[in-house]
Amino acid sequence: MGLDLRYEYQKLVKDSKNPPDFKKLFTFKINFQYDSRDKAFIPTEGVLLSTYLESNLVPSSDFISYSKIYFAYSQTASFQSRHSLSWGFEVGAGDETMPETEMFSLGGENNFWGMREDQSRGRQILNTTLYYNYRVPVKNFFDINFSLILNSGRTWLKPETIKLSSFREGIGARFSIDTPLGPFSLSMGKSFFISQKQIIWSSLLGYLSIGVNL
Repeated sequence: MGLDLRYEYQKLVKDSKNPPDFKKLFTFKINFQYDSRDKAFIPTEGVLLSTYLESNLVPSSDFISYSKIYFAYSQTASFQSRHSLSWGFEVGAGDETMPETEMFSLGGENNFWGMREDQSRGRQILNTTLYYNYRVPVKNFFDINFSLILNSGRTWLKPETIKLSSFREGIGARFSIDTPLGPFSLSMGKSFFISQKQIIWSSLLGYLSIGVNL
C-alpha cells in the first residue's frame, strides 16, 4: 500500500503549428497491490490484485482537475504439471473532467491482443482476459512456453455509451523463452467485433519483446 504525489506540467500537441500551453497537474494517488504469484512472467500459480484512487490536490482553474478509480484482478492455477490457466479483469472509471493524457487505454502485447498500444482510449474501461499456457517438455536451460490468449473489453468516453454489444474481442498466440536476462517473446494477434451479425476482423499484428516489462 502506498501514497504517491505527482506534480507535472502537461500539454498534448496535436497540431505543431498551434501548440497548446502547458497545464499544471498536482494529484495524489492511494494505491494497493497484493501479489502471490510464483513468477512475474507467465506464472503457474498465484493471485495479483491491484487498485488505486487518484484525484487532484488543488481545486483551482489553474490546475488540471479530475478523479479516477481503478481495480484489476487475476488468478493463475496449474494442472497436469505443464499446463496453467489464468483469468482476470480490469475495470476503471473517471469523471468527465479527466483529460486525454490521463485516460485509460487498451492495446498492445501486455494489454489487449490484436490492437496496437493505446489504440483505444477512454474515461471508462473494462477488459477481461483468459490465458492458457503450456510449458514445452524440451530439455533446455530455460523454460519454453506456448500460450493462447483471449481478450474481451472496451473503453468509453461517457458512461451513457457503455454497452455490452460494443465490446471488442482479441485473440493471440505467443512463443516465449524465459531467460535469466528476461523473457524473449514472439507473438501474433487479431481483434474483431460483431456488426450487424457480421464479424469484422482487424489486420494481423505481430509483437516482439525482449526483457522485463516494467
